[in-house]
Amino acid sequence: MVATALIVYRKQKESPYEWHFHTQCPRWPEINFDQTRYLNGGQNERLCGKCIELESKMFPSPSNTLTRQLLAKREVALGQGPSINDLLGELEKSRGLLDAARAIVDELKQTTQDSHQIIDDSRRIQDKAKEQTRSQDRTLSA
Repeated sequence: MVATALIVYRKQKESPYEWHFHTQCPRWPEINFDQTRYLNGGQNERLCGKCIELESKMFPSPSNTLTRQLLAKREVALGQGPSINDLLGELEKSRGLLDAARAIVDELKQTTQDSHQIIDDSRRIQDKAKEQTRSQDRTLSA
């Protein structure tokens, strides 16, 4: 089993300030805070820049999904998000990957059906061979 991190967001109670998610953030709320596991994306919740910075230092790989998502949200909030052409290109790549995944699933389904047919045919042949052996034994003993 792979260990996964539980992401929790906190902000000071009754505060319009940003949400924190990195426990080593110097502004991580320890008392009198609101806490949630999910943020409502439609409400333009602000994330702490220091938390994002700490996360990206801890996991410097550009493939770190959480860091990439947080940085993208921050860029969009600042009006510096990716261009529409970049997003359309990524969408097209995603569609291609989805189509490839569907083709693989279809092949697996066909392979499974073929395997079940082979197993059924094999059982019928075994049953027929057993019946012939019994018939021959009866003939010899008679």
